[in-house]
Amino acid sequence: MISWILRLAILTVFSAAAVAQTIPGVDAIVVRSDARTFPNGYVAPARTFTITRPLTGTYVPGVVLVKTRTSYGVHQRARTIDGSSANIVLSTAGMKSVTSAYGADKAMLSADARRYEQVAGLDRLYHVEYSEPIDPFDLCKKLMESPDVEYAVPMTIHKPFFTPNDPRYAQQPWMPLMKMESAWDVSKGSDQTLIAIVDSGTDWQHEDLATKIWMNPGEIANNGKDDDGNGYVDDIRGWDFVGNITVQQAQQGITIPDNDPRVNYPTINGTNGHGTVVAGCAAAATNNAIGVAGTGFNCKILAIKCGADNPAIGSIIQGYTAIRYATDLGADVINCSWGGPGTDPSAQDIIDYANSKGAVVVAASGNDGQNLDTYSQNPANLDGVLTVGATNNSDRVANFSNYGWGVHVYAPGENILSTFPNNNYQALSGTSFSSPLVAGIVGLLKTVHPTWTSEQIREHIRSTSDALPNVSAGNRPLYFGRVNADRALRSNTSWTGADRIPGITLTSTTVAGSGTITSYAPTTVTLELTNLLGDASGVILQIRSRDNSVSISPTGDIQIGNMANAATKQQQLTITLGPNYPWYDTDLELELTIKAGSYLNYALAKVPVRLPSLNSHSVLVQSLGATVTHVDYANDGTLWAASTYFTSPIFIKGTATGGGGIIPSPFNPTCLSAFSTSACMIGGLRNSTPTVGYTTNGSSFSTTGVNAVLASVADIKMYDANTAIAIGNPVSNRIGVARTTNGGSIWSAISNAPLTANANERVINGSACFLDDALWFGTTEERILYSTNRGQTWGGGKLNVNNAVIVSISFRDNNNGVMLYRTSAASNAPYRIASSSNGGATWVADVFDPSTLGITATKVVSSGGNHHLLIGSLGEVFGSDNNGDAWQPVLSKPAGAVVNAKAIKSSFTAVLLCGDLTSLLQYSYSGPNGSKILEVVDAAIDYGSVESGKNRLRSVQVKSTGESAVQIDSVTLTMNGTTPDSAFRITSPLDPIIAPGSTDQLGIRLHATSEGNYSATVKIYSNASTPVQTATLTAVVTPVVSVDEETGVANVIVAPNPASYQVK
Repeated sequence: MISWILRLAILTVFSAAAVAQTIPGVDAIVVRSDARTFPNGYVAPARTFTITRPLTGTYVPGVVLVKTRTSYGVHQRARTIDGSSANIVLSTAGMKSVTSAYGADKAMLSADARRYEQVAGLDRLYHVEYSEPIDPFDLCKKLMESPDVEYAVPMTIHKPFFTPNDPRYAQQPWMPLMKMESAWDVSKGSDQTLIAIVDSGTDWQHEDLATKIWMNPGEIANNGKDDDGNGYVDDIRGWDFVGNITVQQAQQGITIPDNDPRVNYPTINGTNGHGTVVAGCAAAATNNAIGVAGTGFNCKILAIKCGADNPAIGSIIQGYTAIRYATDLGADVINCSWGGPGTDPSAQDIIDYANSKGAVVVAASGNDGQNLDTYSQNPANLDGVLTVGATNNSDRVANFSNYGWGVHVYAPGENILSTFPNNNYQALSGTSFSSPLVAGIVGLLKTVHPTWTSEQIREHIRSTSDALPNVSAGNRPLYFGRVNADRALRSNTSWTGADRIPGITLTSTTVAGSGTITSYAPTTVTLELTNLLGDASGVILQIRSRDNSVSISPTGDIQIGNMANAATKQQQLTITLGPNYPWYDTDLELELTIKAGSYLNYALAKVPVRLPSLNSHSVLVQSLGATVTHVDYANDGTLWAASTYFTSPIFIKGTATGGGGIIPSPFNPTCLSAFSTSACMIGGLRNSTPTVGYTTNGSSFSTTGVNAVLASVADIKMYDANTAIAIGNPVSNRIGVARTTNGGSIWSAISNAPLTANANERVINGSACFLDDALWFGTTEERILYSTNRGQTWGGGKLNVNNAVIVSISFRDNNNGVMLYRTSAASNAPYRIASSSNGGATWVADVFDPSTLGITATKVVSSGGNHHLLIGSLGEVFGSDNNGDAWQPVLSKPAGAVVNAKAIKSSFTAVLLCGDLTSLLQYSYSGPNGSKILEVVDAAIDYGSVESGKNRLRSVQVKSTGESAVQIDSVTLTMNGTTPDSAFRITSPLDPIIAPGSTDQLGIRLHATSEGNYSATVKIYSNASTPVQTATLTAVVTPVVSVDEETGVANVIVAPNPASYQVK
């Protein structure tokens, strides 16, 4: 499924205040929360969440979750959040109801329970339903503008993770693989240990489950009363949060809860029967001569139904409400064999709450075959969750299982035989069934170690796992190990005994100063390690940055020393971003390897980097299962992107006004050119015939074969809705160059193109460059053919590197161009840059080696102007204003794997990147080789007459008037003559970088004390051609004669490097 957008807004939320920042092209909500400490000492760390626009079908229409900064409570049948400024926005949406999102009956909560709820902020989290046809994400962005809203997010729908398989599989070979028999010799669990199954429903009458279902001792059956005061009437065996609803009701967010967690529907399949399968994996009755065994043996099942009875709905609804319900009922383990894409701060609040109460949340990693380090799932990716992947029958990670550094452990997940509704049994595959197998083992462990925290349980399960066969050392962090129940139950009977196993994990990452890296200067970062389990001797830490342009000190084996149970050690690092560091806003990821004897663990430290930049990077298209191969930005602001979604070719279209959609493609294109929202052309092979596809209505494509004039369609360029040129392989020994003048239905060879092909010469797909009326493209004979007048006349040049492979060509005007090429056809041949200053007639090879930038080059592009861009395979962007001799980073954000790029010539300077994502970078680049001129607009600032004891604010304004950006190195402020010390104080510093044409202000406040004439000198040091700019400040301080309206207090502000501010 695919989401796209062109012009929307990003909202950044801080814990103390909501700050909304609108940047064209961005469609995300970023939520940053402070660390929280619960009454029992459990600490939920500070976090950042980026919530992108959810895909259609993954959220409930007409519903949003709103967390306010103040708890207001809700009244029965409330339609407003009484007292909150959020009502101003909500009133425009047709408010239907407001309820507590994940709350319990406040009147029935104990004082202790209320404290936990308040720390998690669950008392401030509201479920809001509305009637107007407003997209929930758009309403959330509006709500974020309210100062009382901490965050607002859509209510997501989650899917169970399963893959049906042979139902006649009748054995359970995974039990001995996980060493269950010997583990049960240690503990068979306890009927006092409660495993909550939050799923589609559990058949509590099943012959192999009936004796294992937890019965609520606080409820009297069928008396119609909420005896235990938890807000759920007669929840004897758990609760059904959804009920028997229709598809239409599900789409509207309507649920019909009841107290029966079974599925009551005539059709039972792997969707609505999913929860019963999961329950059997965790805790089917064992050693009862019936059916199958569950890993949890004697542990009880708390049945919670979050799926509709109707299998056509197939969603998990109110899963996080159910996690809270299970936590409040005292569940020891909560299994979640479901998930959805993205992150959700409200879900994290619930996980924090569960962890603080001692519950271990176990979640399936998902069945997408994706790396969870880059593909986010919740709850699997949330902090404080024990995430479980799947292995196959060969004890290797299953090809469907999600994996990554964030997957704690793996368990069998292929052909897992378990209970199925109506006293049946089925074998199914998926991480859905790996997760409850581990949840049952966690239940055994909780029985043996009832005082262990959820963190200790998670780390112990991981530390005692078995390394998977045929996993290299380099891949071990991605596929850490398969659960070993016997070792889990027999280890760490004491922290100092012979069976001890450490559990050393990263507990915090702290950046000195502002909490983020904000400059290229060395920054101190402190890592905190904690040993949650057995004593460890000789702990060694190794650190590797995932970004090669970053240096870290110290390196190698860092000796941490001995770490007893509960010991904490801090390790300081010095991190320096190199001059080629490409990102302005990201988390720098550090891979930690922790060793102590035979003990091994991995952790991922994330260090926030927020460099000052005028650039703006936004994701336009994001889709699992789709790779965008070609992209263009039409003159009217329409995005056209060609993609293969799994195996089907499609187009994604997005307009500047928010319209568009998905359009079937007649074939997989090799090139694309768009002119408007209605006019687009593609080229490629259809049924082995060179073909051009074209649309004149923006919604469907027609095709025409062009094999008479082109043996392939290597590239295409639309000049208007009717006129286009296509190039391709030779026909009859002539390079294919064709033109259409009727929108694409008829193509003719350009007869006056004297382009005789050499033997076996071919045109290289993707090599072409189009700039105004000029075009260039490369061939397999190292030739570069070009025309400056849409193909009427032609010229040619050659790259004199034998066996070189031209990748792409870029010209910024009719003379100056660069070429990306590989030195040979070998798969590992290095990339190089060549340049031309005479329009492509001659080329200088090997003017630059892109690998020195720490990137794998993908393409060179230019939209004209004074520079070229070099694109890296992860979305790195570098600019050159001297024809490729040197390159500087054009700061961006990580863009996933990038396979293509397109520079945009529009009212703004931008480049489109496509691959795993399609993203837009709007940037400012002036290059280092232009003039750098900084001017002080007014060099004499007169504060006038100021009464003693008062103060007055004025500013020194500076302007960058050259061709290249100016870097501010430092500012000094010196008091002259008898002027009192600190009479003038800097209150607002200059930005470290001042772009060409930009102005900035240095705020300076006068503090008048003794009477007299005041004077000071400001000096601004920079890398401008005149490196020092000076301004003089003057004032006359008079006796007090009246009350001055200008009051206030300010201190000297010292800006981060590279600028420094001094008062003398």
